[in-house]
Amino acid sequence: MLSIIFKYMIPSSPSAQHKRFSTLNSAFRTIRSALLTVFLLLALIISGLFSPLACLAEPLILDKAPSVELAGHLERYDDLSGKKTFADILNPKISSGFKHLKGSLNDGYSHKAVWLRFTMTRTPRFSENAWIRLGPPWIDFVTAYIQTGTDPSLAASYRRVRLGAHIPVAERPILDPDFLAPLSLPEGQPVTVYIRAQSHYPLALTVMVHTEAEKLRYTDLNILTQSGFLSIELVFAMLYLILFFRIGNRIFLYFSLYVTALFINYISISGVLSLIIPNSAFLVSNYLCDIGMGGSILMFCILLQQLFAPVITTPVRWYLRFMAVMAVLNTLADSFGYYIELASFTFLGV
Repeated sequence: MLSIIFKYMIPSSPSAQHKRFSTLNSAFRTIRSALLTVFLLLALIISGLFSPLACLAEPLILDKAPSVELAGHLERYDDLSGKKTFADILNPKISSGFKHLKGSLNDGYSHKAVWLRFTMTRTPRFSENAWIRLGPPWIDFVTAYIQTGTDPSLAASYRRVRLGAHIPVAERPILDPDFLAPLSLPEGQPVTVYIRAQSHYPLALTVMVHTEAEKLRYTDLNILTQSGFLSIELVFAMLYLILFFRIGNRIFLYFSLYVTALFINYISISGVLSLIIPNSAFLVSNYLCDIGMGGSILMFCILLQQLFAPVITTPVRWYLRFMAVMAVLNTLADSFGYYIELASFTFLGV
């Protein structure tokens, strides 16, 4: 056993030692070549990650499903200044900053603008003429940039579609409670879409892609649902107002006014106003939303004070009065440009 160990530890001759060094040198050269190859591959991958085309996510395949929701297939970039143009967003330094969004956009009150990006390609089983549906319809400014050219890194390759609650209905592609943008999808070719959203209301945005037939079905169902809910609110408001006149209990009056405020708020944020008064919906929707939201909080605080008057404690009574004042200030804040700051505090208190 010792003879075997000494045979490998102590060379028996200079030629054996030279042979061992040659073997080690060859092994080191092999390892060095492998490391150099790995380093070059990593360099290529990293450089590719920061190119404008490689930053785009894998295309979403549109197949036989007539409607596809893009939650989990979106990338986002937060423009904290809210002033970046589309050409700025396509700059490789900014384009590489898009991050994967696990679900749909669901942010709170903020002055920032959020850019969303996704890429899709269709199979022969999906319609060439499709629609992008964006909601909810209370977002002030929504702009879609849809690729029509061959180079997705050039601004000239995109068609702009202006949407949003502050955009006149006549300037939108189609009359609908939600925001819709038409698509023309070549078979097997990726189409990239950028969406910019900015609002002084909570910044939440869902994105869906419909075929023409599915778009019509979804719109009809949406209008039916919204109309039914608004009708129920209106009936409750009238019913409790009648009870107040018959019985004389002010609790019924306060509840009727509370439901009326909810009705005003909901009709302004549901997109139904664009169907009722399309020429002026973009002018009055924000004011109605503020009146409805502030009024509902105010009447809710008054209703609670009346309903629980026998058992309410002094700290709770003063807190409800404080929130009633905040509701009035929240209604007026939009006119003075401080809605985002005050609304965040008010709804935290609610």
